[in-house]
Amino acid sequence: MQDKDYFLVGIEVSNDDRVVVEIDHSEGVWIEDCVALSKFIEDHMSKDEIDYELEVGSAGLGQPFKVPQQYINFIGKEVEVLDADGRKVKGLLKSVDGTTFVVTVKEKVKVDGKKRPVLQDVDHTYDMNKVKYTKILNKFQIKSYGSKKERRRVDEHDRHLLKSLKIPKKYRSCNPC
Repeated sequence: MQDKDYFLVGIEVSNDDRVVVEIDHSEGVWIEDCVALSKFIEDHMSKDEIDYELEVGSAGLGQPFKVPQQYINFIGKEVEVLDADGRKVKGLLKSVDGTTFVVTVKEKVKVDGKKRPVLQDVDHTYDMNKVKYTKILNKFQIKSYGSKKERRRVDEHDRHLLKSLKIPKKYRSCNPC
């Protein structure tokens, strides 16, 4: 797995010796790689010394980001941020610099010469260490317009998300039942 660009998201060891290892990759996590990492860990840990239960898996869609690399991997995708003040915003993850990240949010802004506020893109800057959470938005939406063929079309974001989950192409479409 050295040449596969996986990164460690977290390791948890519970009181009952359950070891949970979370990994991630910019293009998703393959189950075969989880199995290979599990085997590698088991080959290097002795069950004679400690009886443990090992679980190796991906960080999980919809789970809060835990490491900076997760922010970098999702630049250009929609995220949800709960800031330190408890304010929740949804927008496009625009950039990441160290522990600072920028989310572009559509907001109504008062513009000189206009009677009503205008919907505009507004950048919000956050510190990863000062937000309660940031997570990718899973927005699987079923469209209900157009021809019969288009009724259950999945938008481009969802297609990319399905591809990153390593779901075979034949299972990615949402055809009408």
